[in-house]
Amino acid sequence: MNNALPDRVVMAAIALTLALVFILIFSLKLNKNNSEPFLWREKSSPGQSTLAI
Repeated sequence: MNNALPDRVVMAAIALTLALVFILIFSLKLNKNNSEPFLWREKSSPGQSTLAI
């Protein structure tokens, strides 16, 4: 039951996977230009104190 795949099939699968990843990355990157940037933290006001651990 140790059936090995031909090299061409493995290379085609790798190339197809890489192409799919690049297509997804660039399609999501192009849609991001129209939206607001995601902020990790809200800007703090001068009156707020920070939490120190």
